Amino acid sequence: MTNTTSLKSAQKALDQANQALNSAKSDLSAAQKNASPEDAQKIKDLGDQLTAQQQLIMKTTTDLSTAQAQAKTLASQLVDGQSTIDSINQQITSLKSKVSQGADDVNKLNKELSDLDHINQDVTSATTKVTDDQSAVDSATAKLTDAKLKVTTAQTTLDEAKKTASSQISTAQTQLDNAKKAQTDAQTVVDQTKASIAALEADNISIKLPTGYNEALFQQLADVIHNQNATQQMYDDASKAINPIANLGVDLNANGYTPTATDKAQQVNMTSLSAADQLALTQFTAELINSARVQFGYPALKVTQSSLDFAKAVIEQYEQYSDANGKKTWDISAKGGHYNEGIEKAASQYGLNDAGNYYEDAGTAGYILNQGKTMADLKQGIFTAVIDMLFNDGNGEDYLHATSLLGINAGKVTEFLGVGTDNLDQIHLELVPDDTRAYIKDPTKFDPLIRCQFQMVLATIKRLKTSRQS
Repeated sequence: MTNTTSLKSAQKALDQANQALNSAKSDLSAAQKNASPEDAQKIKDLGDQLTAQQQLIMKTTTDLSTAQAQAKTLASQLVDGQSTIDSINQQITSLKSKVSQGADDVNKLNKELSDLDHINQDVTSATTKVTDDQSAVDSATAKLTDAKLKVTTAQTTLDEAKKTASSQISTAQTQLDNAKKAQTDAQTVVDQTKASIAALEADNISIKLPTGYNEALFQQLADVIHNQNATQQMYDDASKAINPIANLGVDLNANGYTPTATDKAQQVNMTSLSAADQLALTQFTAELINSARVQFGYPALKVTQSSLDFAKAVIEQYEQYSDANGKKTWDISAKGGHYNEGIEKAASQYGLNDAGNYYEDAGTAGYILNQGKTMADLKQGIFTAVIDMLFNDGNGEDYLHATSLLGINAGKVTEFLGVGTDNLDQIHLELVPDDTRAYIKDPTKFDPLIRCQFQMVLATIKRLKTSRQS
């Protein structure tokens, strides 16, 4: 505003100066007309001064115009600047308001920060508590896991205990059942034994040996038997030395068996002996052969369930045989000897050495008369067969049956006996040496320790023999 006023004053002064100059020019021009030379010089000087003054005024006018233009520009800039100032002032006012508000907010924030410190303290306390609680939870979880493990272990132990108890109960029940069965079987054996004792007492059977029929007579043959390099001629020579004395035993025992009324009345199925009939027949045969063995000083034959079962298995093999023509059952006479293959199969079945026939002495059809309808028929047939094997075995057999029945082959080793008959009336005597190295390969299948239920019979027989001798 001040700059505009100054420009107007300058313009007014300039105008007045121009008027004065113009007036001076008029006056000068008039003076020149009337002036003297001296004055004319002065007037000229004044004219020069006026001209100079005029030039100054013109310059001033130009400067003034420039100043005016600048003034307008400045005025415009001033207006713009004022607007900017006003805007800035407004912004300042707004900022002051915001600053004031900001101060309030700062105060509020400070308060909130203060509150936040308390909150942080609470959070810290809460965090600490959470940490403690988490530790407690972890500890509780660990205890729970341990408890679950203990429960699982206890359950497993309980299950195992239940399983063991169940097994023990089952085993105990089985043992009880077996004990009951054993008791029943024992009673059956007692009953059978009583009958056998009565039968043996009634039989009062014993083989009579000729004078000179002893171990010394068989020594040469025994040496040949145990000689792996022995020839057939050696067997023949040894057996011929036995013949004269041995043959005497046939006549000596011609009337050695007298059947009892009980045996005559007892019907049997020779082609399928009952267990009781097989036992009675085997006991009779053992008693008969043992009466000769005891005179030789050899161990008595023993009867076991395994020996009975093995004899039955051999007989089954004989009866299962079938030739190319469809003929059933192995015929010893027709085939010229024992059914070795069948004997070996039965031996394998019962865990015995199955490399050959180490076990059987057999009587061909013809020994048992009357088709074996009674126990007396069977015992008579066995008695006759045994007498032939002991005293009339030199005709092509070299007394091999005799050395087997007397125990010479086994070398004074206890042997187990099983006896049976087949559907061709053939008699089968199976003798198994109590030798786990050479013969009994698997005692779980042929158990030499199960003597038991039949030994009372043999003990009774021994007692009876002793009482007879005394």
